[in-house]
Amino acid sequence: MSEETVLWSMTCGACDHEWMQTTPDGSDPAAEEIECPACGSTLLDAAYVGKT
Repeated sequence: MSEETVLWSMTCGACDHEWMQTTPDGSDPAAEEIECPACGSTLLDAAYVGKT
């Protein structure tokens, strides 16, 4: 059985780059130390999309 993950729509607060990010089920994307793939900033907004 595979572990469920959560899909997030991420937006960088520094450069406005948008991308999709997955995190383990039950985790908080703010606590995952995710960095923007475009500029490396950690000033991110995450919008819940669903479970995968």
